[in-house]
Amino acid sequence: MADWSALSQYLRSAGPTVVLGWSELNDIVGGLPASATDHRAWWSGDRPHVRAWKEAGFTRAETKVGESVTFVRVGEAVETSTAAGDSSEQRRVEMLMLTLLQQKLGITLAPRRLHSPDGAFIDVDGVATNNSVLVECWAHQGTAKVAQKYKLVNDAAKLQWAATWLSPRPAGLFLCVSDEAAVKHLRGTSWQGAAIRQMGVCLEVVQLQDDDVLALVEAQRRQFR
Repeated sequence: MADWSALSQYLRSAGPTVVLGWSELNDIVGGLPASATDHRAWWSGDRPHVRAWKEAGFTRAETKVGESVTFVRVGEAVETSTAAGDSSEQRRVEMLMLTLLQQKLGITLAPRRLHSPDGAFIDVDGVATNNSVLVECWAHQGTAKVAQKYKLVNDAAKLQWAATWLSPRPAGLFLCVSDEAAVKHLRGTSWQGAAIRQMGVCLEVVQLQDDDVLALVEAQRRQFR
């Protein structure tokens, strides 16, 4: 029987991103069950092996069945008893989204406070080390409500404004979201979509794993969003 505490122990002493080959993971836990290969659902839900990597502060970013599994550190594990209105789960997923986007773009992104020449400042979810890319993340499943549509425009305006005084000027401005449905209204002829495009801001949708989607949906339900 697999010993998932061994995986927790391994991850706790690892770096922010861990890619384990299938045989390597098999050796760590003492034998993967057939379900790990035969059933995709085995990798999500409230199961001992899922709790093992979450308790170590990681989430599963990618699974190539029979080849490898990628785990990404997302900070301290989130308590399952999150109070209504608490946004810790959203913040956790946004950290994961930033990691997925930086892997896609092949650059390093990190939160940073940027100060304008006149003394104003903004906090940006992801900034490349040379300021070449700015990113705002929004973890949300489902269509955007009216207030949330304006939030996306506000985030885009923040990025575009920073680009006017950063030197050299950023080459990429991105709004990163977790669900295509959340930005469906921006793909059409809405004024919000037109405004964001004219600001030079690109939309990027990253694919979350099933367990992260479920956790985010539950957090939204608690927050009545």
